[in-house]
Amino acid sequence: MDSQLLRQIFATATGTSRDIQNLQQRFETMTTTVEKVQRDLYSSRDYTKGALNEATAARREVETMNDEYDAGEQELHVRDGTSFPTEDARDTVSVCELQELEMIDNTGVGLGEENLYSKAWRGKERGRQILHSSPEESYKKLPSYCHMLTEGNPGTIAHIELDPNNRFYFFLAFGPSIRGFREHIRSVICVDGRHLKGWNKGTLLLAAAQDANMQIYPIAWDVVDEETNVSWYWFFMKLKDIVNDSNQPVFVSDKKNSIKRPITMLFPLSHHGACIWHIEKNLIARYSSPNVIFLFKSAALAYRVLEFQQMMRQIRTIRPAVPSYLERDGPSTWSPANFVGNRYNIMTNDIAESLNSVLKRQRSFPITSFIQHITTLMQQWFFEQRNASTNYHTALASKMEGELRQSFDASATLDIQNLDELVSRLAQV
Repeated sequence: MDSQLLRQIFATATGTSRDIQNLQQRFETMTTTVEKVQRDLYSSRDYTKGALNEATAARREVETMNDEYDAGEQELHVRDGTSFPTEDARDTVSVCELQELEMIDNTGVGLGEENLYSKAWRGKERGRQILHSSPEESYKKLPSYCHMLTEGNPGTIAHIELDPNNRFYFFLAFGPSIRGFREHIRSVICVDGRHLKGWNKGTLLLAAAQDANMQIYPIAWDVVDEETNVSWYWFFMKLKDIVNDSNQPVFVSDKKNSIKRPITMLFPLSHHGACIWHIEKNLIARYSSPNVIFLFKSAALAYRVLEFQQMMRQIRTIRPAVPSYLERDGPSTWSPANFVGNRYNIMTNDIAESLNSVLKRQRSFPITSFIQHITTLMQQWFFEQRNASTNYHTALASKMEGELRQSFDASATLDIQNLDELVSRLAQV
């Protein structure tokens, strides 16, 4: 065979081999690209579902708040229909804001991740705005809402003020809460503050007590721009219209001076107790000793002075610096054995903090919607407690009746001895 022909055949075969290698490389590159596209598609679909869940949650929020509002007109008779959306408005949110997200979720094709998240966020914000109105409109509605609230509920106190520096102060106490506190509730008042979220960017200050069934009893609500000495003083100044200054009231709070000072100034005859949970947290941060923490809790719950002193001596043996720290503010603020007033079983301000946690989701609402939710919550609680009270057959509430019954049953198994005979036998020994 001609050598030139052989060279041509060899060159053709070599070129074909290179083409095959190129095709293999292109195939591998295409395979990698397809896998990447598949991963991106799966990730996008997962992100789409997450965004759809957010938008669906916003829709449920609209429906839930509407149900709460419809159920809330049982006790305080507050009606302000302009603040809540009509059925047509809610339908607009559910269709217009969620339709495209549902289509994308079903087909897997549509907006990019960034646009999809933006769409979900806008849908959620749109639903909130239709439900609660804008923050500016909400502040404008607040005076008329408070007027309707006080007109429909005798004894309700509502104050709205702006100081010369344009700082906002709002105070609210419902008439039924005031009457119930004055007539039936022990005067141990827990006070606490919690930051609001969303457009409000303020702080919620509140005062709460404990009813005869060991349940939370809200007394007063206050919304201010920030938690300062001035805002706490303003709060206690308004609270003075509800709580009389005498040696009976006990205020329980953390160790903030911004709370302690106005109590001393406005309620000089009352007593101030420290929350032992906050003291315990400070001890953990400073000393981190389980034995010290255990002994402190034992001392904080001791009702006899001798038992309290015994615990303090044990603490001094383990960590000599701890008793000095605990005595800095005086054991009379946190030890029931040394406390001057009567704080009963309320050793922490968990009552106020628990009330704050109930409003965790609503703290981002505009001001009027936030107050409307508090109103609805109070309506519901008073309605439920009034119905529950019809089932009480003794002077005690259900929980206290149950505890008394358990103690009575336990005492039935104890041996009873005549005290005179016991003393006589001991004298003969």
